[in-house]
Amino acid sequence: MFKPSATFHKSPKGVLKVIECSEDASVCLAAYKACTEPGEVIYVRKGNVDKFKKIDAIKVEKPKAVRKKAVKKTISQ
Repeated sequence: MFKPSATFHKSPKGVLKVIECSEDASVCLAAYKACTEPGEVIYVRKGNVDKFKKIDAIKVEKPKAVRKKAVKKTISQ
């Protein structure tokens, strides 16, 4: 019986696409591992769901605010 392997991607907006579909499961697994787009990724091996991961939106780190140091006032005589 013919059972292909596939890797699917569902974007946060609900758009579904096939990343890879092949008789060779290692090709689909490599596509699963390489996917970094935000959304959900499913790896189906030989007709059964094998792996699932959810990728959040890419976070851009904000630069940390520089804290001002307190300056000691000295009394001059």
